[in-house]
Amino acid sequence: MVFHWIDLNKSLLMNQNQSLKKMLLSLPEIQNSADHTEKSPYEMIEAFTNHMRWLIDQNDNKQIEENLKIIGQVYEEANSSLKNAIDNIFIYSLDHSANFHGDKNREDLLGLLPANLRSVYLHQVYKSGL
Repeated sequence: MVFHWIDLNKSLLMNQNQSLKKMLLSLPEIQNSADHTEKSPYEMIEAFTNHMRWLIDQNDNKQIEENLKIIGQVYEEANSSLKNAIDNIFIYSLDHSANFHGDKNREDLLGLLPANLRSVYLHQVYKSGL
């Protein structure tokens, strides 16, 4: 029975790593800041988040939309640990970055979010009372 539990954990970890690798390989501009062979999921999501903050500062809506689609796909395939990293780092930071640039930017960003992440974003914002 223990053997099956180890296989299940290994499988979950492989799925998580595959999702992160997919994200990083589709965004070569962040590969240098997030070496997927040595970083934890939280560190990789943090690198992605930092890159998204930069894109928001640059007002690069085309790249923002492409990256949001990718993180939305990763979120769909993610296990609970990776989803927690995306919720606690990316979604939380996204709200602060969007608010920094005003209501118009926040509305534009919300319009670009995939439905699954928009739901998480709205839940987090309303839960916190922001």
